[in-house]
Amino acid sequence: MEIRQLQNQLRTLIELDETESPIVSYFLDLEDPDGSRIVREQILAARKAVTPDQRAALDRTIDRIDHHVPWKLDESTRSVAVFARSGSSPLFVVMEFEATLPTRLVVESTPAVFPLIELKDNYHRYVLMVCNEDSARVMEVSLGSVTQEIWARRPELRKRVGREWTKLHYQNHRRDRNERFIKEKIALVERILASGGHTHLMLAGNPRVLAQVRKSLPKRLANKLVDVIPAAARDRSSDIVVSTLSSFIEHEERESVASVHLLQRELRRGGLAVCGYGESREALERGQADQLIILADRDETHAERREELVKLALQQDVPVEVVQHSEELVELGCVGCLLRYETRAPVMAAVAQEAA
Repeated sequence: MEIRQLQNQLRTLIELDETESPIVSYFLDLEDPDGSRIVREQILAARKAVTPDQRAALDRTIDRIDHHVPWKLDESTRSVAVFARSGSSPLFVVMEFEATLPTRLVVESTPAVFPLIELKDNYHRYVLMVCNEDSARVMEVSLGSVTQEIWARRPELRKRVGREWTKLHYQNHRRDRNERFIKEKIALVERILASGGHTHLMLAGNPRVLAQVRKSLPKRLANKLVDVIPAAARDRSSDIVVSTLSSFIEHEERESVASVHLLQRELRRGGLAVCGYGESREALERGQADQLIILADRDETHAERREELVKLALQQDVPVEVVQHSEELVELGCVGCLLRYETRAPVMAAVAQEAA
């Protein structure tokens, strides 16, 4: 699944009307040996917490999920999210991912979307350029899987040595061609980054070739470079992507920490930031929030508030930064918002809008 598809699915889910039947939000890590047991335990707990009518609808919904997962999934799928409901307004949405989702089951009147927000934040899109002695691959990686791949192979020159060229002539010409080949691939990367709105670049391949590539990167691309990973020409694209994912996630965590520090700095200045559940919700409701920064807290007592805030952010296309670990954010109430304008300005903004 591509990130655009996920965004569209999220918008559809948060706009669903509530009915008399509950929605089952089912997340399963297919590589977790305890995943099925965890889900079964959570199903038993959920059945005790609903009315008899809802329990019958819940059982029908779970039966339908069981007939689909894992029997009808793609072989490359590592985790799955299912949103399902029986009754007068049935629902059955299946999303497959090559990235992992923690196993979890939620039964509520509305879908639980925070796990997908977290997945989207952790495994955002990036462009991966794989360079070796005789070839280059440029890939778009989205949500842990390759969504676009372009191959290119260097033109063969070696057979002309000794027949038409001297060895020195060949070496000089090979260097020129190598440089031109690298520049062409960098230009391709730049077009993909620009057209897809990507903000991150990863490099992998032969270290000597990668050194040439890094030297040739224009500053605007070098600023987007996350990491450089060694890889052999024979390595499969899927294996190279896996090797880059851990590095990319570490980079995302560093960006999350930087967002928390920015939130702290704006709070100290007393201007473009608020913290805590109440003030963050008000900023989102006013359309004042520029970014929601929220802790990936596993405490289920905070789940309802977390869902409320990320849904408000989705409704207004406000970016969400999910922070995995941060004592500083815990001290701020586990959530905060960077603001588009200061808190005292909304009345003036409203007056100006009416005047326009």
